[in-house]
Amino acid sequence: METFWRSPSAGGAFPGYVGLLDAVQSGLATANIPGGCHIAGLLWLQGEGDAGSDTAAPPYAARLAAFVTDFRAAVSEPNLPVVVAQIHTLPSWGYGNLIQEAEAGLPGVLPNVGTFETQDIPVPGPTNPHFDGPEQIEVGRRFAVTMLSLTAD
Repeated sequence: METFWRSPSAGGAFPGYVGLLDAVQSGLATANIPGGCHIAGLLWLQGEGDAGSDTAAPPYAARLAAFVTDFRAAVSEPNLPVVVAQIHTLPSWGYGNLIQEAEAGLPGVLPNVGTFETQDIPVPGPTNPHFDGPEQIEVGRRFAVTMLSLTAD
């Protein structure tokens, strides 16, 4: 959020946010689906960059809430289901717990948001937060289960 994903109401329109909106809007505009189409949900697994910074981590919760709110407004889906995977923290990130707490707390701040933990999913090593193949599948399964809990009738 500090340097790439920040949205307008959090103090800017940074490249990640702008690029995401451009991709979504372009995709929706060029989709050739009878009756039209819309975005059905947002999956979020970011925050590692802010986890190592004593200036970026404290405002992460407010910036994440602003990101979701701004994104929902931009795609005209005020109740868009959003699933947030809590980051896996590494020993070198002194503020990872603040990011995890922000992510875990988002459902209490905004409606139609779900979250899940990833700390129990192994990562390749003490300096690599990215999940390998089987672990990515587990993250995807958790995204699906959580999204279904938000969208099941």
